[in-house]
Amino acid sequence: MNIEYQVVDESILGTSQQRILRRGVPLQKFLQLDSLFTKSFIPREIDHIVIQRASVIEVKDFKTWILGGELALTTLENFCTIEQQLSLVNQLVKGGASCLAFHPGNNASQEVPIFGETLIYAEESKFPIVLLHAHVTYSDMIETVFKLELMSKEEDIGVSSEINQVLFQFLSQHVNLEQMIERVSNTISSEIILFDVDMTPHASSHDVKDSQVLKTLHSREFRQFINQQNLIKLFMNDNTLHIKISTSEHRLDVILAPINHNYYLKSILCVVGMPNQVLIGKVLNDTVNALKLEKEKTKKINFKLMDRANRALLFDQNKKEASKAFAHLRVTFDEQAAVLLMSMVDNQFTTPKQYETEFSNNLKSRILKYIVTELPKESTALWLKDMLIIYLSQVTPQTRLAVARKVEENISYYFPTVSVTFGLSSKSTTNVIYAYHEAVQAVEEGKRQGKTLTQFDNIGFTKVFTNVTNDYYIKQFYEHTLNPILSLEPVRQHDLLSTLESFMNNNMNYKETADDLFLHPNTVRYRVQQLKKIFQDEAIFEKADTIFELQFALRLLHRNSL
Repeated sequence: MNIEYQVVDESILGTSQQRILRRGVPLQKFLQLDSLFTKSFIPREIDHIVIQRASVIEVKDFKTWILGGELALTTLENFCTIEQQLSLVNQLVKGGASCLAFHPGNNASQEVPIFGETLIYAEESKFPIVLLHAHVTYSDMIETVFKLELMSKEEDIGVSSEINQVLFQFLSQHVNLEQMIERVSNTISSEIILFDVDMTPHASSHDVKDSQVLKTLHSREFRQFINQQNLIKLFMNDNTLHIKISTSEHRLDVILAPINHNYYLKSILCVVGMPNQVLIGKVLNDTVNALKLEKEKTKKINFKLMDRANRALLFDQNKKEASKAFAHLRVTFDEQAAVLLMSMVDNQFTTPKQYETEFSNNLKSRILKYIVTELPKESTALWLKDMLIIYLSQVTPQTRLAVARKVEENISYYFPTVSVTFGLSSKSTTNVIYAYHEAVQAVEEGKRQGKTLTQFDNIGFTKVFTNVTNDYYIKQFYEHTLNPILSLEPVRQHDLLSTLESFMNNNMNYKETADDLFLHPNTVRYRVQQLKKIFQDEAIFEKADTIFELQFALRLLHRNSL
């Protein structure tokens, strides 16, 4: 998929008031007057071309005074060689002219053709050329353009009035969002879709269920493109974008206009194609303003309230305050939820300081939209500064890991400039507060090891440093590590614990262990074999990390027994 974009300005929408023609004439409308032309050579893409002035060209070098938007009028006699015609078209293309109209001249005996090389170059440059009838004069052309301008203005006033009525009815709640979008669409004869920030459609003028437009704009490639930092900033600053998308199968032109509220991107208005761009500037502006004024049906993301809810639950352990805050956010919390924690760093954070909060909140709101669609029912996600706490309710160990991997995959793909580290709480923990501390510890361990997703159950002895204000994780670590022995009857438990400790302290030497425990070496060999069997690992005493964890667990066990 190839995607190109440009910021929409006066040159695209034709809204400038500083030109000879106040509004401009769409080239398509001009070309409908085929009685003026004997031939026309028109490229495919002319929807966006508007004639803003008519200029007669009689000199060979005029590039310094061309202003753009010209209907250039000249005779073939003035440019009678291939080189002269190529130079003419080149200057017009570079100057932003709209169209070239050749007059054949009045001397039939010295007829000059439009050369094939000229037409090939014009086609490559997507520049339209027409050949006038001999009886058509320059003054006829200029008068025709001004008449078309006047007609367009009258038509646009009628269309604009009709749209304003629809928008007024929408704001006064006499028509709903879908009806408003449909009526505006019918008026400008172009498909309109209102998208959420993750390119999920809110409302549309056409059935988008099997729409190629929706498939394209909701594709992974386009959503990754729209989440680039520079595009987020352009939308934050109310810039409308003209985007051209091409694949091996189709091409698509869209205009995307942001619906903002105090730098906060609420939604995106999409107009498909480039309809009457003389009018579209006003239509977009009026429709966007109406959508900005619309009463919100969903709460704006409240980062302060999210912060309060998380702190009340996880730090203050005040269930009453937590319940209130979660209720205001229209979500519930589960005291037995597992926790998936995401720590975020934007690698390309080059936003001026005064816009850091606005940009960060826009980025966070987008990330949240992309995550919640992957969460199981009853689960929720809330921001706490630059950490996203995902509460996973009523999920199996297998499901929670699958969800974590899917969320990690989506964020890494759709937000490639953002570095994220995920931590997942233990599958055996059923207390949300403990689950949070476990996820924090897993994130820290993941950062140290350079991993994107880390499970608390896999971080080894560092578990004991989780929430060091109590012994919960110390006890959990040694009980989990030594569980194969601690689950035995007391006498056998004592024998194997003492043998395990002595054997490791004596560097896995059977004779020295036997001397230390006053046992026969064969008894030590038997017990070591029993240890390998109950730990289900024949190489248990050959792994340095495992030996360290066992020794560490034994010391913690003795410490806790004091």
